[in-house]
Parts: sequence; structure tokens; C-alpha cells
Amino acid sequence: MIKKLSIYLLLIAGIIISSCDKEDDDNTANVTEQKQLLTTESANVKNDLDEIIETEGVVAVTSLIDLFDLVDPFEGDNLKSFKIKTRDFSLKLRSLITSDVLKNATIGEDGSFNFSEHTGTYTWNFTSQNWDIQLDTPNDKIIIHFPTEGSTSNNATATLHKFEEQMFIDEGDTLYMPTEIEADLYINDTKYIEVDFSATWNDEGIPTSINITVYINPFTFAVSMTDNGTSIDASASLKKGSETIMAVGGTVTFTNADKENVTTVDGYVQYRDVKVAGDVDVASLDALEGEDEPTVAQMNQYINLAVYQVSTGVKIGDIEFFENIEDGETFIDVRIVFADGTTVLASVYFDPILQSIEDFLDENFPDW
Repeated sequence: MIKKLSIYLLLIAGIIISSCDKEDDDNTANVTEQKQLLTTESANVKNDLDEIIETEGVVAVTSLIDLFDLVDPFEGDNLKSFKIKTRDFSLKLRSLITSDVLKNATIGEDGSFNFSEHTGTYTWNFTSQNWDIQLDTPNDKIIIHFPTEGSTSNNATATLHKFEEQMFIDEGDTLYMPTEIEADLYINDTKYIEVDFSATWNDEGIPTSINITVYINPFTFAVSMTDNGTSIDASASLKKGSETIMAVGGTVTFTNADKENVTTVDGYVQYRDVKVAGDVDVASLDALEGEDEPTVAQMNQYINLAVYQVSTGVKIGDIEFFENIEDGETFIDVRIVFADGTTVLASVYFDPILQSIEDFLDENFPDW
């Protein structure tokens, strides 16, 4: 049970939203509507995720990957491979930009990527089924002209405007982590993808700050993280235009800068108009080790969560733990307690959301 609980706690890392005013906590007029809101939102996740993966920008990236599988313009006697071998984090970060183009090979002897050596224009030649390459034209970026699937012309342009990385030595291995990346993709003069990344790293190659914005028309995915020494602030969001589809954010506080022991987690998870927010007294829960699993009373004391409607700031209900005995066995149920006193298992609303996300990742990112 504790393992499953820890997964839920990871999902609520962040800070409590300021719009949840106390005077709204006892609003009982719309409990039926609020329950319907939870049902509707939990059913909409799959449609949102499918819309993202089917955008024209994502389809165009798939077309580019197919061409690189056919002929990789960055391989050959006079060019180093445009693929990078480094830590899993770096691979996954860079694959957001050029996907499999960056995987499964090394560059030179140290694994770095010399951006300046590859600047120029790469144009797909329909006749030769190969790439026409003009190095140093321009000399400050990498431009790739290519056709999207079904197109008879090079209607898409991917540009890597900037790429910088930092070298680290880890147990004798040379590693390179990105510090700045700027890239975009246009189709018929319309921008469909833009990536803006910056990061700082400590001497061990661990990030001390990260800021990522990925625009995939019409969606924007943003991630930020700052290491403050004895705490870490982090947030992530997915928006369609100005509308927030999903968001998570929070602060994890530690006993000291070594970050070996967590004291508190304050956080929220949002899906459209529904947000789970609260705080967890991790230190007090850890102090119970050596005893049996925390009692229901202890869990309700140290884990304070609630569900809110974002647009109104009204608290829909509290998340509480209940003891349930079936066939002589004791279980702990996680329930939403609504303002009228009725309760519903939290899994009724949240499991469809988690399952949709898991299915989406398994289908579209099986190697992650």
C-alpha cells in the first residue's frame, strides 16, 4: 500500500494554489455538478493526448526521421555522425528535438558534437534520393529542407539555431550535457515546432537549473527546475493556446543541502479545471518507520490533500484515508469527501487519467 501511495505523492509535488479561498470551502450547492466535472474531465484525457501526437508538427518530425533512416546526411568520410552518446537524460531531452536522429551512435572519440562543423543547409533531393549538402551556408545554424509524408516538394524546414554543451568526467567516462538548445520546424512557412532549452550543471553533471519550452502547434509544454540548496522548486505544464491542459508543480524541502532526507512536499497536480493540491509531512511519516504501516489517523494527520475546481477556486472535496475490512483483511481506501458528506473512491476519477497517460506513453514512447 505504501508503494502505491508513494506514486500518488509524487504526482502532487508542488505548491498549493492561491486561488482556493477559505470562504468557498463549505460550498455545498453544486456537489452534483462537481462530481460530474470530475467524471467528464477524467474521460477527456485520451482525446487530449491523441490530439497532441496527431498534430502536423509531430507528423512532420516522423517524416524527417524516416528520411534519416534512409540516408543520414551527417554520416560519411568528411562528416562526423550527428548522433550523441551520453546519459539517458540527455538522450531523451535531445530526442524531443530530432528524435532517433541523435541516437545509437557516437561522434569522434569523446562523444561530443561540434555544432560549428555541421552548420550549413541540407536539402532532400528527390531524384537521387539523397541529401544535397552546402556546408557553412549559413555558418551559424543547421538547416534541413525536407518533404512531409506524401509531399512532392520540400515543404518543411527544420533548423537547429544553437547547440551548446558542457563536458564532465564521471568515473573516468567523458560525458556531455546540453546547456543551450534552440530549434524550430516550419511547414509551408507556418511554425509547428519550437524548442528552447537552457540548463546549468554542477561539477558532477547534476542539473542545478533547467528551463525547457517545447511548442508543438497549438500546444506548449514547459518545464522548470531550480535547486535552492535545501529545497527544489519544479513545475511542468501543457497548454493549448492559453488553456492549461495539464500541470504539476511544487517544492520539495530537505533537512540539508545533501538532499538525503525529505522533510516536506507541497504540491499540486492539475488536469484542465480540476486540481489536486496539498502538502505531505514526509519527516513525520518517516519517523513512523519501525512501527507497523501508518494508521489511517496518522495518514490523515500528515497527508493533507484536497480537490479544487480551478475556474472557481471552490474546494470540491478533501482527500482522506479510510479503513476498509473485507473478508477479514484490512485495506486502506483513498476517498474524496465532498462538501455534503458523501464519499467516492478517488480511483473512480483518477485511475482513468493515469491509465490514459500510461497507455499513451507505452504506445508512443515505448523505449522511455
